[in-house]
Amino acid sequence: MFGGIRGWRDVLAEARRVLRPAGALVVGRTVAPGDAIDEQMKQRPAILDEVGAGSHRMNVRADALHALERIARSTRIEAAV
Repeated sequence: MFGGIRGWRDVLAEARRVLRPAGALVVGRTVAPGDAIDEQMKQRPAILDEVGAGSHRMNVRADALHALERIARSTRIEAAV
């Protein structure tokens, strides 16, 4: 979700507002095969720039996760199969 949202800081602020003090925020990620369409699009930056999803937005998810880690009391990584 964070990769496609411009106001991610507002989303995180709202999540913090509605979470109980000991609440948890779960962030997931889907992993697509290397030949999936989104992976193919990443190989063609000109197309991404054309539709407004250029390289300047490629690290939005990482930025959001770093912001969450800075304010979290603890973090835990789990892998779902």
